[in-house]
Amino acid sequence: MNTYLWTAALLACFLALGGLVYGDPIVDLCGENITDANLEEELGKLTRDKIVIDLCDNQLKNFHRDLFRRFDRLDQLVFDGNPDLGFPPDGSPFLVVKSLIELQCVKCGVEKIFNRSLQGLLKLEWIILVNNRITDIERLAFQETSELQLIDLKHNMLERLPNELVEGLRKLKHLDLSFNQKLNVDGDQPFLFSSTLKELNC
Repeated sequence: MNTYLWTAALLACFLALGGLVYGDPIVDLCGENITDANLEEELGKLTRDKIVIDLCDNQLKNFHRDLFRRFDRLDQLVFDGNPDLGFPPDGSPFLVVKSLIELQCVKCGVEKIFNRSLQGLLKLEWIILVNNRITDIERLAFQETSELQLIDLKHNMLERLPNELVEGLRKLKHLDLSFNQKLNVDGDQPFLFSSTLKELNC
């Protein structure tokens, strides 16, 4: 199932059962004017058994990577609509969440994916970075996330990709590069190396 439909269906089920309360495994913190300054306080109100935390449409920019570490069952994090939120410019890890399976940052401010940006997300299977401002992805950016099955980079500003970017990702099936209007191959070199990729959209 499409990840957006899955998220919507899951949230709809819980809302149909009476809405989200303190003990629910899904937490909707969208549009709560949460900033880097009060994010730790807001997360401190939650029990550690959360599975999905949705922080869409807030004012996040650059929070500490360990803030979500205590949620040891966390599967999905959603940061859609935080337009100034990007990966740390010093190349350090964005998050350390050992259980995380899906990271979604649609309409955020990601400009570059560094070699260590995703280093703390060892179980990540889906990464959705649609409609950011990504111009550059370093060669080893995905090598620490060997469980990746889907990478969605639609509507960014990519022009070139290292051809070994997804080499070695043995579970990767889907890579979406649609609407990167200046994306091109580098001379007569292969565009990408992958033995498992089933769907490539450009």
